[in-house]
Amino acid sequence: MVMLAKKIKQFTDESIEHGFITRKGGVSNGLFASMTFGKSELGDAKGSVMRNFQIVADNYNIKSSAIHHIHQIHSTDVVKILDKNQHTSAIKADAMVTKLPNIMLLIKTADCCPILFHDPMNKVIGAAHAGWRGAFGGIIDNTISKMLELGANINNIEAAIGPTIRQNTYEVDDVFYNTFINQDVHNSVFFIPSVNINKYMFDLPGYCTYKLNKAGVSKVHDIKLNTYENEDEFHSCRRAFHKGEAAFGVQGSVIMIKNQ
Repeated sequence: MVMLAKKIKQFTDESIEHGFITRKGGVSNGLFASMTFGKSELGDAKGSVMRNFQIVADNYNIKSSAIHHIHQIHSTDVVKILDKNQHTSAIKADAMVTKLPNIMLLIKTADCCPILFHDPMNKVIGAAHAGWRGAFGGIIDNTISKMLELGANINNIEAAIGPTIRQNTYEVDDVFYNTFINQDVHNSVFFIPSVNINKYMFDLPGYCTYKLNKAGVSKVHDIKLNTYENEDEFHSCRRAFHKGEAAFGVQGSVIMIKNQ
């Protein structure tokens, strides 16, 4: 069995498995080396991506069919996994929740913010892909809402923010800035001026933490790792663009309730 290079954990509850998986330990090549979960049309061989999913499954001692992922589109839509045989890969959404054991939720990111959710008392989990559009539009609130529908208690929910682009490498324009300020003047705290005129540096994980706190989640873990800066460990869409690369890989963030 090929071992994953790293499964970075944040929660201490032993009733769940979870981790933020680095780009190491897979079988993909070139720009996608080596662990990636992206669509084959990005350029990586479909067989390599399928093998990468199998490597994750082997490391968590589950079948690859137990790994649920979705067609992420920067939306605010959330899928409830109510059946272990439910097919989700073609569903357009950006978060999943479940209370079923041995169902692994896998979110794909390459600079956007992966957020894992966990209610340790009521055994409800969630995983969200929170790029700026999703976070701004309500993906965090919607994920929490769906968890509550499954029996979670807002006072018990913990969240973990994984590897994402950080403020020192996330430059945005004044249109972006004004979009956030027009929504809420408080959002100005998530921006600092860039060295470039009419540009700002945006704190995406800080904004996501604020949205989590505002929704009632007081316990938020932040891994504080920058995808853009850590090329050996993480894929990055923005880094690939700045380097003039034709494509990029995506890393996975996973969470699963153990069968007690």
